[in-house]
Amino acid sequence: HFWETNNSDYSDSLSQNSLMSRVQLLSRIITKIPDTISSDLSDLLWTRILLPTNAPPQARSAMWDMLCRVTGQSGSQNPFIERCLHQYLPSVAPEQYTNEIVAFAEQAVSYEIRFDPPPTPVDHEIVSVPGMDRIWHLILTAPPDTIEGRATSFAIDVYLDHPLIRRAPASAAEATHLSLVDRCVEQIKSAATKLKSSQPGSNEPDVQAAGLRLSRSLLFLQRLLQGLRSRPQYSPPQAQSPEIAERIGPGDPVDISYQCFSMGSQSKVRTLRIGSLCTARELVDRLVSVTGFASFNAIHGGHMIDLLENPDATVQDLKIKGLLIIRKKDDGSESSGSGRRQSLTLVDTEVLRHFDDLYDLLTLEDRYAREIYDFLSVFPPQDRVRVLVRDVNRTEKDLFPMGQPYVLLYSVKTLATCLREESLEVC
Repeated sequence: HFWETNNSDYSDSLSQNSLMSRVQLLSRIITKIPDTISSDLSDLLWTRILLPTNAPPQARSAMWDMLCRVTGQSGSQNPFIERCLHQYLPSVAPEQYTNEIVAFAEQAVSYEIRFDPPPTPVDHEIVSVPGMDRIWHLILTAPPDTIEGRATSFAIDVYLDHPLIRRAPASAAEATHLSLVDRCVEQIKSAATKLKSSQPGSNEPDVQAAGLRLSRSLLFLQRLLQGLRSRPQYSPPQAQSPEIAERIGPGDPVDISYQCFSMGSQSKVRTLRIGSLCTARELVDRLVSVTGFASFNAIHGGHMIDLLENPDATVQDLKIKGLLIIRKKDDGSESSGSGRRQSLTLVDTEVLRHFDDLYDLLTLEDRYAREIYDFLSVFPPQDRVRVLVRDVNRTEKDLFPMGQPYVLLYSVKTLATCLREESLEVC
């Protein structure tokens, strides 16, 4: 009654107190005597108070903050929370997704681990994290530019940093990460099958859903690779290039805060530690190593900067203060300043094991083919296409099919790489 009859925007202290006293009372009821909340009352709370989006933002936020807090602090299984998780949350339509819904799903992961912890994994066993299927559902079904970035970032952090993963045997963590690659590739392939069978530009709901699954699976793979490269415990030693290995380098330690942007997504702010007397070239090599971006633009202080304007300048000469923005170039081209290839993680290798499956999808509709191309361009050109561009019996139509622009672009990229490598060998 209070909710539906009060027209206040809750900007004054009196209405705020009226709201918060009721929120606190609900919190005590849910925490202390949840068994007294009948199914009908639960329905009322969810459908008339928590779910509607037409309530004043401050009021709605207060309710969701309370529910998330109660879920996070619950010391025993709570029937009202269980009903929200297993009955109400799965029924929320994608157009109703909000940051509050994601926050509740995030708290649900910790809640379920607390009361239904998975068994301790053995060597090479995939770690199962309770509650993550809900996060996957949010990732794959959220409308564009809503909550998919937050849900993906949360999932990556769980799969890389959660104690369930960190305390598991290294082989189990690796098996878990490899299984994520296989899951994403299978989702991409099944989505592509649906897209290929549909009419170009079709707006049927199941075709739109397939397009989302393809794009979100690629986004997840990209974020997973970035996350692995930015965490030393998952990165292989850079034997080919000692100067970009995970070490500080000459001079005093300098911490550079950076954030990555690519394909409409962004990483969390991370820190790169490097010696103050390292060169700009070494800094760029380190950034390539930890971001996985072979070619990028750097933004500092709101302005585009060329880190290689003077490759021999020291890090302290660059005077990088504050956040460094690393934005992947759209063409995904390799860095011209470095002829090195970074060492591959096991997950990189697993992705490349599926190269043929992904390469064949460059024939999809352009908007999807471009996403596939941008993803594949993170890696060096693979043998299948290298053999193709080196085959003297192939015609230009074979190499550069005008009706398949992203197949053409990948052939051009591969040909340029092969020519550059051969010129270096001649030298």
